[in-house]
Amino acid sequence: MKYRMKYWIVGHVNLSRKIVRDCITCKRFRGKPVQQKMASLQQFRVKPCTPPFQTTIVDYLGPVNVKVSRNTTTKGYCAVFTCAFTRAVHLTCVQDLSMQSFLQALDRFKSIRRLTDFHCKMGNRILPNTGNFAQSF
Repeated sequence: MKYRMKYWIVGHVNLSRKIVRDCITCKRFRGKPVQQKMASLQQFRVKPCTPPFQTTIVDYLGPVNVKVSRNTTTKGYCAVFTCAFTRAVHLTCVQDLSMQSFLQALDRFKSIRRLTDFHCKMGNRILPNTGNFAQSF
């Protein structure tokens, strides 16, 4: 107390602000909670109370090495069928990237699960079933 009457500390306000600003404990108490940012969802993802795999998104995974016999391996792929609501995954092996092998995998999937709405993933875009592709199955 007597030192402040006798001496003048130059920049004492800025010094005290810097100490409080750099204090880790003070930062924790002063911090604000962060709000999560979420993008808007597609309309087919927000239907309430739907059973699993009613709306399905398909994508491909691979190539993977598939063992055909003891000494023979070949290149194969996996069709990844994902539920749009529950994010459950169904994997099906596919021989190649042709449309015929995909339709066979889709038929196998439809025989196991009830499929009403189908979307195809192309890169970052999700396309609904339209045009000739929808007529083929």
